[in-house]
Amino acid sequence: MGGTGGGCEEGSAGAGGAEVRVDANWAHWSPNPLDANRWNHEDAIRTDDTVVDPVTELQWQLDVARDREKNPEPRTWEGAKSYCDELSLEGHCDWRLPSRIELVSIVDYKIASPAIPKKLLDKELFHGTANDDYLWSLPFANPSPLEAWRVHVEDGSVASSEVHKLHHVRCVRAGKLASGGRREYAFGTDQLTVIDEKTHLVWQRDGKGDCSEDNIEGNCSQSMADNYCETLDFAGSTSWRLPTVQELQTIVDHSEHHPAIDQMWFREPDEDVPGYWSSTVYFLRRNSPPADRAAWSVSFQLGYAGKQQIDTNGRVRCVHDWP
Repeated sequence: MGGTGGGCEEGSAGAGGAEVRVDANWAHWSPNPLDANRWNHEDAIRTDDTVVDPVTELQWQLDVARDREKNPEPRTWEGAKSYCDELSLEGHCDWRLPSRIELVSIVDYKIASPAIPKKLLDKELFHGTANDDYLWSLPFANPSPLEAWRVHVEDGSVASSEVHKLHHVRCVRAGKLASGGRREYAFGTDQLTVIDEKTHLVWQRDGKGDCSEDNIEGNCSQSMADNYCETLDFAGSTSWRLPTVQELQTIVDHSEHHPAIDQMWFREPDEDVPGYWSSTVYFLRRNSPPADRAAWSVSFQLGYAGKQQIDTNGRVRCVHDWP
């Protein structure tokens, strides 16, 4: 078995229980309050083995999987999945591998080494992994070679890994109750915008590779992208801004690739194009010389999130808050 903790509570067996939960592959919370402060609040319910995030309402295993000698034990993806499926902890047996966006929700992009908070109410939190470790998530859309999503503990970068490799696992359960469904998108003004009613964000439907005054394709540094959004008057709003890296990742469709976004709602080129700029500074280079500074960008070709030098060319998709 994956762990101990006595018998399971009635109705706690996820797939077989009567409760219907939201699709774990999509954010059903606002990414705006996702910062380390939530782990220092009494609403974050902490026990010896788990913590409930007051923002997402997900219950997390505090520690990674360990061997019989209590040492952190990396596993293949199949081994990680089996571990969570068989885990019995604090009376619950509906533990599972977290989705990509669920793992992203516990990353704090304002810190690094590790980028996962260490403290909750003066107690150690999310322990058991070194900076160079990765955490397993769900299968990646590209089936050849067989891969799965993983999040880097050191900086929070998101990419895929071949399933035979050894990475760590931290299981999750529960979450917000809802009537089901993938998420709730709606078109805004003249179908120029997409409203995400779960995250309370309004997006430009089309991305742009030109964000300078001369409108030259491929001319879009991070500062240009930021200025483009800040001065944008579009679809009846002047409240546009450059999204954070967490916000951008809420519209990644992990089940698709080339592009990794839902094309029923968003328009995105099929060919390889640069990643989309975020407003989030890459923490490990925050004090670097200007030529070496980086920010986070998200590729909607594969759905990866990583660092990009701020003076290189990217793309831009602006966002504003939805009342």
